[in-house]
Order: sequence, then structure tokens, then C-alpha cells
Amino acid sequence: MARLEIASKKIEPAEPTRKNTFLHHEAERNELWKVYAEEWLFRNERAVLSRLRHPHILAWERETTARHDGRELPALVFPWRGPLVTLRQWTEKAIGQVKGERELKRLTHELAARLLDLARTLDYLHRNQIAHLSLNPDCVLVAADGIRLTQFALATDWNVRALDNQLALDPAFTHPELAAAATREQQATLLQKLQAAADIFSLGRTILALLGTIDAHLPDITVYDYAFSYLHLAACRMLQGYNQEPDKSSFFKESWLNLHGNDFRALAYQSTAAICYDLEKLLGKANLKSEVPECDTAHFRGILVQKDAMIPLTERVQAMINHPVFSRLKNVEQLDLLENIYPTCRHTRYEHSLGAFYQAIQMVNHLYEDEYNPLFRQLVDAADIRKVLLYALLHDIAQYPFAHTIEECLPEAYHENFTESVLRSSAQDAQGRTLKDIIENPETGWDIGFEDFVGFATKSSLFAAHSIKEQLLKSLVDGPLDADKLDYLVRDSRECGLVYGECIDHQRLYRNLTVTMERQKSAVLLHLAVYDKGATAADSLSFARYMLYRSVYWHHTSRAIRAMVNTLVQQIVLQEKKGKRQLFARKLKKFLGFDGHPKNTSSHDMLAFLGSEAPQPAQELATMLQSRQYYKLLYDFDMDRETTDQDELLQKFRQHAGKQDFNAQLQQRILALYLTAVQSGRTGMAARSLLAGEHAETTLNILQTKLAILTDAPPPSLGARHKLRVVPVPKSIRKNYRYRSDSYSRTTGVWEKIHAHLMDLAAAARVYCHPEIRESLLAALGPSGIREAIAAVLG
Repeated sequence: MARLEIASKKIEPAEPTRKNTFLHHEAERNELWKVYAEEWLFRNERAVLSRLRHPHILAWERETTARHDGRELPALVFPWRGPLVTLRQWTEKAIGQVKGERELKRLTHELAARLLDLARTLDYLHRNQIAHLSLNPDCVLVAADGIRLTQFALATDWNVRALDNQLALDPAFTHPELAAAATREQQATLLQKLQAAADIFSLGRTILALLGTIDAHLPDITVYDYAFSYLHLAACRMLQGYNQEPDKSSFFKESWLNLHGNDFRALAYQSTAAICYDLEKLLGKANLKSEVPECDTAHFRGILVQKDAMIPLTERVQAMINHPVFSRLKNVEQLDLLENIYPTCRHTRYEHSLGAFYQAIQMVNHLYEDEYNPLFRQLVDAADIRKVLLYALLHDIAQYPFAHTIEECLPEAYHENFTESVLRSSAQDAQGRTLKDIIENPETGWDIGFEDFVGFATKSSLFAAHSIKEQLLKSLVDGPLDADKLDYLVRDSRECGLVYGECIDHQRLYRNLTVTMERQKSAVLLHLAVYDKGATAADSLSFARYMLYRSVYWHHTSRAIRAMVNTLVQQIVLQEKKGKRQLFARKLKKFLGFDGHPKNTSSHDMLAFLGSEAPQPAQELATMLQSRQYYKLLYDFDMDRETTDQDELLQKFRQHAGKQDFNAQLQQRILALYLTAVQSGRTGMAARSLLAGEHAETTLNILQTKLAILTDAPPPSLGARHKLRVVPVPKSIRKNYRYRSDSYSRTTGVWEKIHAHLMDLAAAARVYCHPEIRESLLAALGPSGIREAIAAVLG
């Protein structure tokens, strides 16, 4: 579509021009005349405008005629006051007044306001099922009271079955599919298919044309202006995947950071209403806290979930946490039997879930206000935020006693595998509501499609199964830096009476949260990152996590309890028989009530259930756990870190630890060495009393029964599928003219070089024994003898 010029006295077509319409401005009468070279265009525009009444559409006042090239042509007269300025001309004029960042910020916000008016106008057209088809920066006039959309000569009903004439469309601003149509019949068919998409594409190209004009004058600062970047991202999404490479486009670049054509096809706008909403978010007209009151930390009602941390107690939050399916988490200890090691450690999954909800609120608020990267604010809407906050609240809804321990040897019982069943539970609260009712209800509930939420909450593979936006949302609760970790590291540390969690600088982390993108072949992965100003705070998370694993989660007694529970489960399901594994998982699900009404199951209940299902002698393990008799540490590989062949032996041990056949072989080897030591009498005087008479007999009897020796070697856990990324603050690279973007990211040295090593150290490999034989075995063999037995079994 050619750019239309305005004549003051004489009607003249623009150069180059189409053969359809001309604008004529009679300055002395303050009127615009539109003259039509073809009468069908006159009739079409008159008919379309007669259907429309909108403050930002230039309405015609009367019909008339005008002479042009010796011909009497039909014309429409439009009332107008003041100078005639197109949106392109307004932008060019405004650029001349920009002298720095402050003026640029004012310009881009004013441009965004005019684009919002334009998007609202297009939305009005689309609600009336009309496609404009001629949108470009020169058909939008700027007046003192807003914009006026013109050029409706080619506008048509998008459900039209046949066009009277073939439309002469400008390929630069026309949807590629429509531009490629060779006949009017093809155009009509495509209009029925594209509908609003045709004008959305034109709007995207229009915005890119205006941004290109601004960037040409201010190339050194535009890319760092928030509103400019926001509009650029929105425009790229409007192109619906038909984004051209920079060297093929005459507009501003049609990619945004690491997002390219296929990515924008997944992120494409489906309606002009969505565009309006995103522009309202940019201009502050859409308020997050009013749309999602849970984000308002100053809400008049709240619950204190930890020191200086309160969550808003809205009606739907209260309904959810009071529901019996959720409140059953009050009986599920966060750290199982660890209260026997740290007596104050009695907190539950209920408290942790509330804390994770609080952390998710903080993360959402700060990501929304990210002053450099508009990706989060633009991609998510109120429904998305409700969904991710509810997911943070319910992420442990299917937890049960010893869940993480049982999962290590029985993946079929992984608690997230039960999440869907729990969410679909028929259990009702005092008002007769199920979880489904509370999630779906638009008045008193969360107003989220139940099936959509179930799919979001139960997809196990974060990046394989989710869309680009879902990746971003789920990483808030399941990622290298997430609401789950930010709560449990602090809560577990505090409840155990330790100070390690206090080293995490939460406020600095919040302030520096952002979104980063990584490309893997043709796919792009979105997840959370921190600006480099928050790198130290991110490293504090790594150190706190290491210290908690070292002193709490993988404490030798904690791992002894896990080894005993694992052995119990292995004995029940007979690991080599897959069918029995699935059978026990179903039986466990039924015991927990996850197939209907979830039960209030405690750790004692779970141990009693496992004991009832276990064969002899595994039943003794359940009895010992209930009476707080735990297996004792016999050998720890940390004792011999300096041994020359230690690393090789450790790796072999980790491959076999926990397996019943390996435990049995090691037990037989230790028995043989013990017999030799007792019979030879080669021990010191101090140890002889532990090897004489009753002590030796008891030790031999226990070693000759099953399950006297257990092994444990947890795999080093990095806590996330992806490394925590750090991105530079755009202000810090503003003067780096070679790289005009802030898209690259890195990992911190602590995460890259130290974190994995620390977690490897924390994942201690150990041998445990029945508590009644530890002293006698160490007296006879010592650590070196146990190590000799391990080496002999591993070959």
C-alpha cells in the first residue's frame, strides 16, 4: 500500500500510488475529502463506515463529488480540525525533541498510548467481524484528543464468501498468505481463515516501521528502553511466525533476543483484545494486584507463614487450605523422623506449602516489575499468575510420609504420580466443595480450567512437555531457583536450630530475578535467572543447600533411616519382579486413600503399613524404626578420602549401593572376616572384651540373618535440570556498541566449578549395620577391614 500524501488545493495522487483513493485537504474549510477513482471503493467504504461508531475511527460527514483528470469522481467529506499529521509523521517529529533517555522514555510511552488506541479500534472492528486490510503508519491520523483510523476502502467482512473485486494490497504490510493470493476467490477464502490475524500482522509491521524510524535516529539507546523493547517484542509476536531475517526485512529487526520465527508462532497473538491487554500492562492500566489479589502483600487479611512473611488470606486461598485434602498435610512431617536427630524439627508439608506460596508471590511480583526485561510481564496474564500461584500452593498436595525415601527405590510411588488422583478426589469440605469446585469456580474460586491445571501440574518433564510459556511458569516452582527451594532451605534450617538458611539473601534475589533463554537446536528454553548484581545472592543459595544436605538431609542417621525404609520397600516388592512393584504402588495408593478420600496418614501409620506388608526379617526393620532403633554407621568413605584408589572404589560402590544382592554379598564377606578375626584373636587388649563370649555370639547370630548390613550412596543432587544462569544488567553493557543486546548468559564460577563438587562431597557413601553389632565389628575389623570387604566384593 502506497503512502498517501495530502494536497492543500489540488487533488493529486501520491507517488507511487494505487488506482483507488486519494485524500484531499481543504485547509480553509477544515475538511478532508476522500476521492475515489473507482466507484466500488466509494460504495464499500461508505457501507463499512455506516456500520461503525467509534471515537478513534474517522467518520464521514457527507457525500459529494470532485473533479480529477477531467473526471467527476465520487467523494466523501470528513470533518477535521487542526493540522493533518499521520502517525509516521508524528513519530518523526517527536524524535527531533529527544535528547536522551528521559525524552526517549516519554516518546515510547506516548507512542504506546497511541498504539493502544489503535489496537482498541481494531478490536472494535473485529468484534464486528470486519477486517481493515489497509493498516500502515500513514492511514492513522493523530489529533489532539487521540488517533483516527482511516482508509476503509478495502475493509470487508471477514466472513465474506466472494469479493466483488480483487484487493490491491500493499505486500509490505499485508499478511504473507493473503498477499500471495492470486485471485479474489483465494483472497475471500483466506479472509475467512485468517480473520483477525490479517490485521494483527499489519499492526505488527506498522509498529516495526515506527520503531525502525526511532532506532535510526537513536541507535545507541533504544534497545535499552523498556517500552521500546516491550513494543518490539509485541510486534514480533504479531507477525505470527512470519518473521523475516534482518537482511531480508525493510523494517526494524523481526526477532527479539533469542526468539525467532518458530518461537513467535507459538507465542503469536490470537486476538487484538490480547494486544490491548498487553499494552495496558505496559502503560499501567492493567493492575496486577487488583486482578490477582494474592499478589497484594498488603492485603487486609493474611497468615504469617514465617518471620516477616505473610500471605494474603483471600477467600479462595482460605477455601483451599481449609479443604480436608490440603489440611491432611498437617500430619505429613517435612523431614520424616528427623525430629529424633533435631528435636525441634516438627514442621509439616502444610507449613512448607504455605511458605512456597509466599515465595511464589514474591517472585511473580518482582518478575512483573523487572525494569529491563519485559518478557515475563508481556507473556503472562492474570490467569497464568493464578495458575502458577495455585501450583506453588498445591505442589506437594500428594505428599505422604517417607515419600522421598520410598521414591528412591520405587519410582512407581513417586508422589507426583499421585497428584492427578488427589486433585480429582471426591472429598468435600464443610460447604460440600471438592478441589475441582474450588479451582474452577469463577466467583469464589480460582477461575482456572480444571483439566488445564491438572495437565500443568502433572506433566513430569519440564521442558519436553510444556509450551514456552508453561516452561517459564513451571520454573518458578521447579527450577534452579524456585519457590520450593527458597522456602524449605530456610524453614528446615530454622526448625532444626541451624543458621545455614539465614545466609540466603532473599531480598537481593527477588530484586534481581529475570528470565533467560537458551536454545537447544530448534527449541528455545525459558527459565529463571538472576542479573549479575544478584550473583552473590544466588551463590548463597548454593552454599546453604550444600550445608543443609551435609548436616540435615544426608546426616548419617537420616540416611540410616532412609536405608532401612528403602530395604523394607525392596523386600516387599522384590525389586527384580516389575509386576509386584506396580502391585505394591497400587496398594500404597489405596492405603493412602489417594483413589478416593485421602487419609490423614502419619509416619507411624506408614511404618505400621510397611511392616504389615513386609516379609521376615524385614518386619524387624519396621519395628526398629517405630522404636527409634536405627542402624549404626559402620564405614564412611569420607574417612579415607586420601587413599590412592579411593575414587575408583567410591564410583563402583555408588553403582551397587542399596542393592540387596550387593548388601548380602558384603554381609557374607564381613562375616567371614569377622570369624577369622575372632578365631585368630589378633586384636588389642581393649577390644578383646567386645569379641568374647556373648558379644561374639550375638554378632555372629545377627550376621547370619538377612539384612544385618545395609549400604547407602545417594547420587549427588544439583537440585535442578538446568544450571542457574546469570545475565548482565543492560545498563552495564550500554556502551558496548558491538553487542547491542542483553541476551547472553553465563553460570557463576561457584555453580560451574564448586557447587557440583560440594554436592558430591555431601553425598557420602556409607555402610550401616545392625545397632547391636557395630562395636564388635569395629573391634574386630576396624574401618580398614570393612574397606577390605568392600573392595573384595566389588572386585
